[in-house]
Amino acid sequence: MMCVLPITLLTVLVVLLVIQRLLERKRLPAGSRPLPGPTNLPLIGRVHDVPEKGSWLKFYEWSKVYGPVYQTKMFGVTHVWISSEKIAHDLLSRRANIYSDRPQIPNLPDNRTSGDYLALLGRNDTWKRQRKLCNHLMHTSALASLHDYPTLERNRFLYLLSQSPEDYIEYIEQFTSRTISRLSWGSAHPAQILRHTTFGLLETISPSGALPNVISFLRHLPLALSPWQKKEKARHDLEDKQFRSNIGFVRRMMDVGRAEPSFIRTFLEEQQGGGVSSSKKSSASDTDEEKAKEADVDEAMHVVGLMAIAGALTIGSPIQSYILAMCHYPEWQARLQEEIDTKLAGRCPMWEDREKLPLLRAVVKEVIRWRPPVPTGIPHAIEKDDVYDGYFIPAGATIHALEWAITRDESTYPSAETFNPSRFLLPSYPSTYREPLTLYPNLSGFSQFGFGRRTCQGVPIVEQDLFLTMGGMAWAFTITKKTDPLTGSELPVHWNDYTPLLIAKPCRFPFDAHPRDEGKLKKMREMYDEAVEGEEMERSESREERERTEGWMVEGKVRQKEEEIPWQSAVEGVGAGGPGVFGRSGVTGVAGVSVAPVVNVDVRGTVVSVGNGEGGGGGQAGTQGQDQGQGPQPQGPRQEEKSVVGNGEAGEDENHETKSTSTSSRTSSRLGSRGHESGSGSVTGTPSASWGSEPSLSFRGSSAESSDCEERLEALGIHRQTEEEVEEGVKRRRVRIKAVSNASSTIEALMVPTTPSEKGVVQLGVGVGVGVDGVVDEIVPGAWRW
Repeated sequence: MMCVLPITLLTVLVVLLVIQRLLERKRLPAGSRPLPGPTNLPLIGRVHDVPEKGSWLKFYEWSKVYGPVYQTKMFGVTHVWISSEKIAHDLLSRRANIYSDRPQIPNLPDNRTSGDYLALLGRNDTWKRQRKLCNHLMHTSALASLHDYPTLERNRFLYLLSQSPEDYIEYIEQFTSRTISRLSWGSAHPAQILRHTTFGLLETISPSGALPNVISFLRHLPLALSPWQKKEKARHDLEDKQFRSNIGFVRRMMDVGRAEPSFIRTFLEEQQGGGVSSSKKSSASDTDEEKAKEADVDEAMHVVGLMAIAGALTIGSPIQSYILAMCHYPEWQARLQEEIDTKLAGRCPMWEDREKLPLLRAVVKEVIRWRPPVPTGIPHAIEKDDVYDGYFIPAGATIHALEWAITRDESTYPSAETFNPSRFLLPSYPSTYREPLTLYPNLSGFSQFGFGRRTCQGVPIVEQDLFLTMGGMAWAFTITKKTDPLTGSELPVHWNDYTPLLIAKPCRFPFDAHPRDEGKLKKMREMYDEAVEGEEMERSESREERERTEGWMVEGKVRQKEEEIPWQSAVEGVGAGGPGVFGRSGVTGVAGVSVAPVVNVDVRGTVVSVGNGEGGGGGQAGTQGQDQGQGPQPQGPRQEEKSVVGNGEAGEDENHETKSTSTSSRTSSRLGSRGHESGSGSVTGTPSASWGSEPSLSFRGSSAESSDCEERLEALGIHRQTEEEVEEGVKRRRVRIKAVSNASSTIEALMVPTTPSEKGVVQLGVGVGVGVDGVVDEIVPGAWRW
C-alpha cells in the first residue's frame, strides 16, 4: 500500500502535465510557438525555484539559458521576462496600446480600479485622467526648481550625516520623506507617518512581502481569516486619514496667506480659478458643481499621495547605493571631488551647476545602472494575445522588463559588473555616450524609469534629489570602509546584499564619512542652520495637524520597522564595572547620573538591567565617566527612535560624588547627578518591545503608567526654562514634552532637531552614555511622538 501511493501521485502529476501542454498548444495561433522557459510543474509552476531574497538573480540566470524573452508560470499565472532593452521598447513602447495595463495584485485586489494609486491603476479612463493631472503638477513644480526644497533638505542631511554616519539610513529616509512631503503639501510634518504607510504599501505589493502575491488563491479568504488583508486595511485607513488631513492643512494655510508652494496648493489655486479639473464637469446645478469639485479634490488627493509615496520609497535606494559604490571604488570619489573643487571653486553643488558637472551626472546615472532600485521592474499586463518574433504571448500575462538583466547587457554596457561612469562620458562607449556634455548624461528616457505610457513621471524629482545628495556628499566627505580599531584592518562591505522587496535597498554596511576639512564642516553647520531656520514657524502653524497625526500614530501603533530602517547595534564600551553601552567621552557640561537598583533602561536597542553603582563624572573637560555597576545586558528590540530631552539639574563640583538609592522597584528610583554647573542633560533610547511593558524608568519612549509621569520628569531633571537662564545664555533648542495619559503611556519629546556637536554624555551606572541637549519649553498632556 505504501508503494502504490507514490506511484499514483506520480501518475496524476504526469497526466496533469500532459493536459497542461495540450491546452497550451491548442491555444497557439497558426505559425507561432510558445515562449521558451523552464518546465513548469502542474499548479505551482516554478515558484519553488525562486529565492525570497535576490529573486532577480534567478530570473537573470534563466535569461542566459532561455534567451532575452522567456516565460515561467507561478500558480497558474504566466510571467514573461524581458532582458533586452530593444525587446522591451518593441513591446512596451511600440505596442503600448495592448501592453500598458497593470496586473491585479492579489493582496491589493482593487489596485486596477480604485483610483488610489495611479502607478498601479489599470489602463482605464481614471488612469488617463490622473496621469494628465500628475504631468501638469510635476511640470509646474519643475519649472520652479521644485521650490528649493531638495536643496534645503540636502543641507540638513549633510550636517546630520557628519555628526553620526552610522545613522545614515535614518538620515537618508528623513531626507526623502521630508523632501517629498514639502513638495506634496508644503510641510515636512507628514513625513514620519508617510514613511510608515509607504513601507506598508511596499510590503503589500511585493511578492516577498505578502503571501497572497505568490499563492494568489489566498486573496479569496474573507477579511476575518486573512492577516494580510487586515494589515493592509489598517494601513490604508491611516493613510487616507493622513492625506485628507494634509489637504485640510493646506486649505487653512491658503486662507491666511501662509501656504508654502506644493502640488496640492497648485491644484487648489487653479481649481479656484477654474484652471484645472480632473473629473467631468457637471452643469446640472450649483450643488452638483460643488460635488464635482470635491470629487476633483479627492482625486487630486490620491494623485499627490501617490507622488509622495513614490518619492519616499524609491529615492533612498540609489543614495545608499552611492555610498556602497564609493566604498568599493574610491578612485571615482577622488575624481568626482576634483571636478567639484575645480568647477565650483570649493562650493557645494547646487542644481543650477548641473551643466558644469557632467561627471556628477554620470555618477548619478551609473549608480542607478549598477544597482537598479527596482531590479525586476514594475510589471505590465498584456490585454490581448500577441505574437512577437514568432513567439506567442497570451492575453493576461504579466510582463516584466527585468532591469537587472537589461543593465548587464554587455553589448550596451561593457564590463557591466564594474562601476564605470566613463561609459556615459567617452566616445569610446558609443552605445551610451551622447553630446553635448552640458546636457548629457541625464536620466530622461533611462530604462530604469519604465517604458511606454508607464514611464515614471517623477524623473525631475529623482534627478534633482540624487544630483544634490551625491554631489553634496562628494563635496563634504571622504567615504571609506570602516577600520577595525583592534586590528587596523578594513571591515568587510558587502557587494550586492539587498533587501528582498519590489524596491530593493542595500542592507546595512559599515563605513566612515570623514569631513574633508574643518572649513567644510563649518559650512555644513551654516547650511544646516539655514535649512532649519523656518522649522519653528512651521511647527507652530502645523500644530493641529501634527497633534491629529500623532494621535493616529498611537492608535495605529506606527513604528519604523527593521526592514525600513535597520537600526545599528549599540556600541560597547568597557568601564570598571564591566561592559557598558556608548561609553565615550563627552563635551563641556556633562552630567553624571547614578541609577539605583532594579531600574531597567532601554537605550538604542539595548536593555540594561542596572545594579548598584555610581555614575560617570562630568565637568568642563567632558571626560569619560567611570562606569561602575553590574547587571546583565540582553539585546533589546530595535524600534523607532524617540527622545526625552531636558536640562540636567545643576550639578555639584566635579570632585564631589553623589550616590543614589532606591526604595521602590518602579517609580521611586532617584537619579543623582554631578557635573559642570551649567551642564544640560538628556536621555535617549528606543521603545521597548511592547507598548504595554512597564520598565521601572522610561528612557526615549518605553511605556510607563501615567500616574508616574510627573515623578519621572522630575527625576530626569526636566524643568521649565526661566528668564534668568535665557539671559545667562543657557537657552538651547526648545523642547515640548508631552506625557501620555492613557493605559500605555509614554514620556516622549518633540523638538527642533538637536545640534549633535553640542551633545554631551550622560553616564549611567553601567556605563551608558547618551546624547545631551535641549531645554524644556512646555509640558502638556497628551501623546506625542516625533
